Amino acid sequence: IIARNATNVTIVNCNLTSYAQGQSIGVELNNISFATILKNNLTFIGSASNSRYGIYTTNLNDSLINNNSLTVMGGAAGYGIYMFSSDTNRNNLTYNTIVTNASGSTKGISILSSCINTTIKDNNITTYGLSTNYGINLLSERNIIANNTISTNDNGVSGGDNVGIYFNSHNNTIVQNNITTNGSGIANHGIYAYLFPSSNNYISNNLINTISTSNSDGISFIEASIISFNNITHNTVFSGSKGISFQGVGSNSILNNSILFNNITLINSGSGDGGIYLRGTSFANSPKNSIATNNNINMSNCNSANGIENTANNSQIYNNSIISSGGSSNKGIWAYLFSDVSYVFENTINMTDGVGLAIENIYLNNLIRSNYIRSNGSVAVSFSNIGNSTLINNTIDDSAIWLTQSANTRQNLTNTTFRNAYGLAFYPTLNLTTGASSITTQNNFMITNNSIYVNSTAIPKFNTSADLEIFGLTGFTIAFPFVDVEDDGSFVFCGSPRCTDSVFSDAADTLSFTVTGFTNYTANTSLICGDTITSSTILTNNLLNSTGGTDCPDDGLIIDSSDLVLDCAGFVINGSDRASDENGIELSTGINNITIMNCTFADFNQGVN
Repeated sequence: IIARNATNVTIVNCNLTSYAQGQSIGVELNNISFATILKNNLTFIGSASNSRYGIYTTNLNDSLINNNSLTVMGGAAGYGIYMFSSDTNRNNLTYNTIVTNASGSTKGISILSSCINTTIKDNNITTYGLSTNYGINLLSERNIIANNTISTNDNGVSGGDNVGIYFNSHNNTIVQNNITTNGSGIANHGIYAYLFPSSNNYISNNLINTISTSNSDGISFIEASIISFNNITHNTVFSGSKGISFQGVGSNSILNNSILFNNITLINSGSGDGGIYLRGTSFANSPKNSIATNNNINMSNCNSANGIENTANNSQIYNNSIISSGGSSNKGIWAYLFSDVSYVFENTINMTDGVGLAIENIYLNNLIRSNYIRSNGSVAVSFSNIGNSTLINNTIDDSAIWLTQSANTRQNLTNTTFRNAYGLAFYPTLNLTTGASSITTQNNFMITNNSIYVNSTAIPKFNTSADLEIFGLTGFTIAFPFVDVEDDGSFVFCGSPRCTDSVFSDAADTLSFTVTGFTNYTANTSLICGDTITSSTILTNNLLNSTGGTDCPDDGLIIDSSDLVLDCAGFVINGSDRASDENGIELSTGINNITIMNCTFADFNQGVN
């Protein structure tokens, strides 16, 4: 059917079948306005030497193509709906069912340049081809693509691109589409912008599943001269390569793009793949002013993948959640090369293996703040060949290796918490500037059951003041800090000035205290002022009051059983007021056979009563 140079054309309820061997077109509309193409059934089956078109238009305006069934089989190329010419505007393509299968390239709907203000909505598109397969090919601007179900498949033959929606234009709205790609060719992407400028596009609430043997990104922008002000939000992506990707190549500019509230799952992704990929090959073409926030990234079935890979400048990466239970080569956030003046804050990185946060190679002048980082089986934070970045208020939790840093790297950490189920160490300041030696906390900084240990010889940068908390002190009614001063396994009470501000919470089973430097610290229960002794006892430190001081406000100790020995071992039982009625040791009435030895008493009314 051919309609030319007309208005108000209606083509409805036609059944067209063609087995022609030459080029075939089901419905051709040329220079038409206000057309309605409705409920037609078009089937084209032919040889591999020519192209097939279900509906072919040039200069079509203000028209409706609705509820048609288009099957295009065979031919060198197959197109369900093909719209061409600069004078094509305000058309609606809705509720069509399109199947294309050709020996070459196939496109379900193809909208060429300068065809603007087209609505492509609620279509069901399936493409099979042995070359390039696009569900929707969009080379024009100011269009709406919504609620389409798209499946592309190259029949297992490695060829060209295999893409759900391909575009290289501006001001498009791409929302609520369900896209599945299954290919083995060069590029197998859900939504793909390539080569030409692509700016001010809104891509939201799409469900994308890319299944491929190679290079299968969920949403990908690459190699265009300008990629700017695109908003990628609330999409759900299952990807075999990269979830959402902005790649700078050559002299292109990637500016002011936003990646917000997306859910990304990587499936069997490998080396160089990532949940969010912000990367350039030079400082000039690296993404700039990008925002990646509130995204959820799961790479539990991957090896050598990255949650967020960033070489961007002046980027903001914040409040993202990254989960990995995959291989040891995964990285939660990997920032490197050309990254400069960027912000990484309030992210949650939870890894069972691999590196939580890797910062490498000329990553300068950045703010890394308030992140939670965990790598249960490997390294939480890795610094390599970097400097002049600011790290503030970060928490590193339950990691096999808290931190590694290469030689000749300068880094300052402020208000950093290292913690696990046994306790925590909070460092107000860590100056990790290194010379020829590297730093690793492996076996040199350990928080274990009732122990916080730093090998200050191996990692002297960590031999500085810190606030410590020891958890899990069940069964303790009182606890005080003890220190192994000589690193020989012998612990003694740790008092001022080395240990200060000691507080034990019986409700939380936690001992908190501040230290001036490091060896090994533990919590120990001890006799305190006013305790009652009912068995032989040897003091291990000066008798303490309930706040860790050495002045007893009442009696020092009370002995309430016969046949025991109190050996003070040279330690002091100290009172607070010699004029009071308090005694260093008070023996209860009626007890016998008591030995008190090696004690020093001070500031009591009597030493022993």
